[in-house]
Amino acid sequence: MSRAVNEGEVCAAMTGMRLRRFTWRSPDVWIIQKEKGEHSQMSSRIDHKDEPGLYRDAVFQEVRQQISFVGSAPESSHAFLGDWVCRLQSINAEPLEYRSFFEDGRSPGKMVDGTSESPNDQWKLNEDGSFSEIAFIEVMPEFDMDEPSFDEQRYHVLFRDKDTFVLFNGDGSLIKFYERVFD
Repeated sequence: MSRAVNEGEVCAAMTGMRLRRFTWRSPDVWIIQKEKGEHSQMSSRIDHKDEPGLYRDAVFQEVRQQISFVGSAPESSHAFLGDWVCRLQSINAEPLEYRSFFEDGRSPGKMVDGTSESPNDQWKLNEDGSFSEIAFIEVMPEFDMDEPSFDEQRYHVLFRDKDTFVLFNGDGSLIKFYERVFD
């Protein structure tokens, strides 16, 4: 099934890329043919975080402008180990939460204002260089969830230095700043 789409609107929504064809493949996947004839899949639910290409490059460029540093990928998962404070959207924003990253994958967190704790959360640095936050979900019988579960969110990651890194989603609309906490 194909749908007519205004290319100007699509291009504007996708950071200005010029597209030749925009084809609907399923309720969740769009196939985009860019001017150079490359193809990439974009899931409307995850902003195609795991797909390299022009869109990802544009997102990285925009995020780097917002955070005011180029950054680099972590050399290993050991770069994350320790205690951190997290802020949303800006390094100058008020602290949101404290989070620790342990070598065994545990990632307990606590809101700065004390309203909630998440002692069972987990984390991992994926083989493709993306970072996963894995939130523990308690039993919620009112929603027919009779067993606990986990929710994994994947992010791009850039380190400014050994004491500062950012996580951001596939379209750059969510940026989490982490600064190491020293006691």
